[in-house]
Amino acid sequence: MTNGTAADGNGHPATVAVLRSDGYWARPFCSGILLSGKVVLTASHCLASALVIQQAGGQILVTNDSTLQQDSAGWLPIATLTTVQPAASIVLNPLYKNGYDHDVSAIVLAAPIDVDPAALPTLPPTNILDELKASKFLRDATFTVLGYGIAEKPKGKWITQYSGERRVGYLGYSALDNRFIHQSQRINQGEDGACNGDSGGPSLLQIGGVDYVVGVTSSGDIPCYSTNTATRTDTDEALTFLTRVLAENP
Repeated sequence: MTNGTAADGNGHPATVAVLRSDGYWARPFCSGILLSGKVVLTASHCLASALVIQQAGGQILVTNDSTLQQDSAGWLPIATLTTVQPAASIVLNPLYKNGYDHDVSAIVLAAPIDVDPAALPTLPPTNILDELKASKFLRDATFTVLGYGIAEKPKGKWITQYSGERRVGYLGYSALDNRFIHQSQRINQGEDGACNGDSGGPSLLQIGGVDYVVGVTSSGDIPCYSTNTATRTDTDEALTFLTRVLAENP
């Protein structure tokens, strides 16, 4: 999360970092959110990378520690993590091929991460975002976006060192189509931003006092200055997929 976003602390303990590991060291590469103790919602393009890591002999781990004790190269000893669980299975959306289409997938953990059920987000009603757009609710909406990605904007080059913290940002609404929520990151209007490593992290929207996870971060403009693109989770496709994974992994 960029543009001076604050460390989240214990504000959203269901938000997790997805780590690659050699069994001793680990390094974050994406973000996600627990839908239950065992099921993590994240981006398909993150899990396509995770499968490659596994095929090369690496492990995929998940933690909801709010602060990661990384070294100067971004690695951390697994022993420093308070809470960590390995992936029992990578559930890649069967419609995903490449890029950012169908960018909603899941990780099933070997054992649950203990989180207060009240901290877990709620899946949205089908096509609720279309209704909110029609009612003009989205025009002034604020999305809560979380992730473990880089904390500073790139200046002429990519920054690969992640912040080491779960951070929270507040983004505005730009546009909606049948696949994506396009969120604004206007610094001069007090909005925050998402960037590298925040992929798979949640976009939360409060409706009637309920925090719905309405999207997962997929992409944005290359320098992470102005736009975050989140794949919608309120579509028939996404909800059918996620409901099935939850039912199969109670």
